[in-house]
Amino acid sequence: MCAVARGLHPRTRAAYRRWVVRYVRYHGLRHPAELGHVEVEAFLTALVAEDGVAPATQRQARSALRFLYKAVLGVEVGGTLRGSSWRPALPLPAVVVRAVLAQLAPVPRLMASLVYGAGLRVGECCALRIRDVDLGRGVIRVRRANGSHDRLTVIPVSVREALAAQVAASRQLQQRAVPRGGGAMPYPVLGPEGMPQTLHWRWMWVFPSSRTRWHGGGRRRVLLPLHPTSLQRAMTVAARAAAVPLALGSVTCRRLRHTCGAQLLAAGYPIGVVQGLLGHRDRSTTRRYHDALPVGWLGVRSPLDFEGSVPLPASLPPSSSDAGWDEVLG
Repeated sequence: MCAVARGLHPRTRAAYRRWVVRYVRYHGLRHPAELGHVEVEAFLTALVAEDGVAPATQRQARSALRFLYKAVLGVEVGGTLRGSSWRPALPLPAVVVRAVLAQLAPVPRLMASLVYGAGLRVGECCALRIRDVDLGRGVIRVRRANGSHDRLTVIPVSVREALAAQVAASRQLQQRAVPRGGGAMPYPVLGPEGMPQTLHWRWMWVFPSSRTRWHGGGRRRVLLPLHPTSLQRAMTVAARAAAVPLALGSVTCRRLRHTCGAQLLAAGYPIGVVQGLLGHRDRSTTRRYHDALPVGWLGVRSPLDFEGSVPLPASLPPSSSDAGWDEVLG
């Protein structure tokens, strides 16, 4: 209930629950309140040394344990649990992004363009419904972003035509399936009898999957959205086809989103605007994109690099600390 009250996304809650269970089992089913930062560090170290998990996986486990001790148990644990060590990945050059997008098929290219151009998470992109896309205003409404409130983000002008065609194709697919006993979509909220269904095309997924299944005890097979792994795998293949240098690192959907945030900050947009578009609950998360930007992103030159002298104003405001410099300055 604590995780629900804090507005964590259902997937985040499920991931945290798995890590807490794994942590308790690792220490012989002892209660977490009896364990301290020594046991936490031993568990996190064992994840890398024994299981060989990636650094991002270890960070997720650390976040889960931080939430367990701070929000659930109300216990202060020292060590690395006091602060977050997360840093966004380095932004990709725009030429590399466009080269990778050119290697994708039309539908994955449109999805990746929304991840990069609108700052969507890959799960948010896959879960888009027709009712969430407002082509007239050029905005997308992301429902319960990151388990919190809804947010609005921009539709890139360059993909509006392709997005309109995809919306029309999805609507036709749903309407053709209705006479055959299909075409139902689950509502995003639970009802008294489980997950209710609807046949209205406005609830149709923008990027539907070819798979269907029985859902919520209904009489129709419901349509499912594309799974995020389908886009992630397509990105891996496209990066390999585009011959992206290994020195740039992996090209993932999450890194496209980080690149979006970094480039918006570099373009001079206020940090509050970027925070709203990306859906960060804490502004300190958005500030970390500054660390991922290259040196000189502000466009400010050092006075040491000026060519010649820069003329100063004719009169400077008087200051008592400047009295000793009168003779030097003439």
